[in-house]
Amino acid sequence: MNSEFVSMTDAELAKKMADLKSELFNLRFAQASGSLANPIAIRDCRKNIARVATEMKKRELGLSKAPIASEKPAKKAAEKAEEKKPATKKVAAKTAEPKKEKAEKILV
Repeated sequence: MNSEFVSMTDAELAKKMADLKSELFNLRFAQASGSLANPIAIRDCRKNIARVATEMKKRELGLSKAPIASEKPAKKAAEKAEEKKPATKKVAAKTAEPKKEKAEKILV
């Protein structure tokens, strides 16, 4: 859980902090109105805010460094390239066989 915040840039951490504070406000509002389904969500949200604040403070004190912004797009591009790889011949052959069987059943 903590590693996800370590890998974020400073701008992403600031955005995450704003999102978490907004979520906490909404959770508290729901609790006050009696419509909160999961009261543990407030605790989890507060803990995530503390995790983000801790990481921001570490970077401020120089105990931790922000990741280089150019590393993340390269990783994402590599992941997308892997997803777009064409199916292997074996997989393509397996998917083609059932279609032929269905077509033969219809013709018979």
